[in-house]
Amino acid sequence: MENYLYTKQFAIRTNGTLLLLNQEQAKEYNNKKVNLLLSVKNREKIILRILKEFEEIYHYDLETSEITVTMKEEVRKIEILKEDIRFYLGGIFSNYHLELLKNNKGIRIIDFKKFVMDYNELYDEALTDYFRVLTNREYMDIFKLKEMRKKNTNKIEQINLFPMEDAIYDIKDYRTALVPFPVAIPEHLKPKIRGKSYIASYSFSAMIDYLLILKIISFYVRLGVKKIEEKKLNLTQEEQNIIEILKFNVRVGNYKEKDFYHLVKEMFQNYKIFEDENIYKIIEKKTSLTIGQMINAEYETTMKSIIKEEYYQLIVELFDTHHLNIRNDIMHLNDANEDYFSIEFAAILLELLWIISGNKIFKEEELAKII
Repeated sequence: MENYLYTKQFAIRTNGTLLLLNQEQAKEYNNKKVNLLLSVKNREKIILRILKEFEEIYHYDLETSEITVTMKEEVRKIEILKEDIRFYLGGIFSNYHLELLKNNKGIRIIDFKKFVMDYNELYDEALTDYFRVLTNREYMDIFKLKEMRKKNTNKIEQINLFPMEDAIYDIKDYRTALVPFPVAIPEHLKPKIRGKSYIASYSFSAMIDYLLILKIISFYVRLGVKKIEEKKLNLTQEEQNIIEILKFNVRVGNYKEKDFYHLVKEMFQNYKIFEDENIYKIIEKKTSLTIGQMINAEYETTMKSIIKEEYYQLIVELFDTHHLNIRNDIMHLNDANEDYFSIEFAAILLELLWIISGNKIFKEEELAKII
């Protein structure tokens, strides 16, 4: 048996959530993973291993954990998942992010394509709130991100795995070192256990919902355009116009957004571009889909075919209504699940947001199809 598997003892906190009593073995495991993330070049390989091992830990805890109070089985499953994911994944990622700052290694900045809403401003505010709580600072624009974006535009390394550089669906992802903290971070500083990061939790959750759907639709649209071009089809003038819009970021023009995606779906369907009928539904519903709909049983096979198994499972456990249902509880400010606003859950959401923005969520063999 792996040494990270051991019998847990949980107590019930006053708000009904669990508290892990025998933490030392779990803390030792977390520290090793943080050090590993800091020391390797292939960070994603370690994250995938952490997620895989987390599933082993959670299912082992379901079978062996001792809880001071008897709970209904369904409640027990959710509460163990909530505490395990907070303690392990949240503990690892929050401590890892803090160590990045201590070692001046920088934090990923996402530069969103400009839409009606300024997602850059939302991201900057959320990131500031997250690191404010993580480092126990007063609220301020710690990193002066607006100033940094203006000054360092030409120094930012662009990470863009999608081939059509300025396509309508593209979200450019930048990585850079941040402006240093105005004061030194004490070496002994640790994330405040269950410290509340309201703005970050709310914003990261909303951005994951938005970005994941956009990335998935972007993938299928790009794949569809590539298949049409490979087939060298005799397109109508309107279909040629649609392809131009999708490829070169030409404005939709007189089309309403909903009507435009209906035409995209119709074009792909008429030429039998995809065998999976759900892909057509996803494209047409682009403007109304939520992450909860994307991971339900109807689209499960479609999602699993392009998303890495470990990331898909994490998304299900976080957002599915039969699991933690974190997006809905955060958006509706459900105080029964106040832990979802904790720094640990914010750390998980931030890490997942980085994974999605950098296209790491997709299987390599699937990404190769559109490059």
